[in-house]
Amino acid sequence: MLQYDTSSNTETPTMMSNSLLLTSQLSAAFLNALALLETSSKTTSSQNIEGTLKNRLVAYYNQRNDQNALQTLDKITSREEIELLTGREALSVLQRLQKIMDVQYDESTQGSPLISTKDLAKLGTLLSLTFKWGIERLYTQVVQSGSFREKSRPVTVDTSVIDYDYHLLSDLVSSLLLLVFPEGAQGRISQTLITTTILAKHVTDLVLPSIALGWLPVNVSTSSMPVVHAFRPFVTRLLGL
Repeated sequence: MLQYDTSSNTETPTMMSNSLLLTSQLSAAFLNALALLETSSKTTSSQNIEGTLKNRLVAYYNQRNDQNALQTLDKITSREEIELLTGREALSVLQRLQKIMDVQYDESTQGSPLISTKDLAKLGTLLSLTFKWGIERLYTQVVQSGSFREKSRPVTVDTSVIDYDYHLLSDLVSSLLLLVFPEGAQGRISQTLITTTILAKHVTDLVLPSIALGWLPVNVSTSSMPVVHAFRPFVTRLLGL
């Protein structure tokens, strides 16, 4: 869906400067993506999956010079938490890439294609991590929790944990919906390879939690787990596609 101009070069100095800046930003974002996705030959065994993922996150945060994140990461020990954090950071990289690529499309800063086949594969993997370790995991935990069922049923889980998962799930779903519709539910559809991949491979993964939170039954919703009415027009638009 990205468009490139193969005609003679008619770019102004300002357009060339913008194009170089976008290319630099895109390269930096893909370096972050590589840090999250790269596998070291020394940490590939299934017995050391936590170490592998943690090493990737350390490399990623070092690239971004984020000392606070490194300190927080040092306190995380469970595989589930590390996977969830990886999924969240994968989405963070996707948001940065989408912002750059969407500007490129809108401003028609045309030239040689900036996305290689390998880069396209990275986008697909980042989305897979976001949905598998972020959306899917949180959605399953929330739906299967006692808090998500009728209020009259006994709650056998820590409700504060479920409340946190619910709000985090809501935030992740909202971020993904805005990748597709950057100007809101009634606005344009973003014309990037990230959007194309979401619509081609992950619509169901996105629609199901959007429906669950957007049409949360009255006997389940609470002040800490409210119905997310804002998701409804997005779902209608997605189903209309």
